[in-house]
Amino acid sequence: MGAEFKAFVDQASQESVRIKVRLPNGNVAGRILPVRIHDLDNDDIKLCESVLGGVLRVLSSFIKSRE
Repeated sequence: MGAEFKAFVDQASQESVRIKVRLPNGNVAGRILPVRIHDLDNDDIKLCESVLGGVLRVLSSFIKSRE
């Protein structure tokens, strides 16, 4: 995962919109939402956090069947 993710972030950083976007109210928002949806190796977590400059948060999701 590491090399592909870093390459994606590097490429997205060169686009005209960039990774971080300044909003009309002056706040800055990221185009990449760092959410961990499954177990990752510690090395992958550290890589993501260092590349994005933030902490990965856990997204708990529940799937409910109609049965």
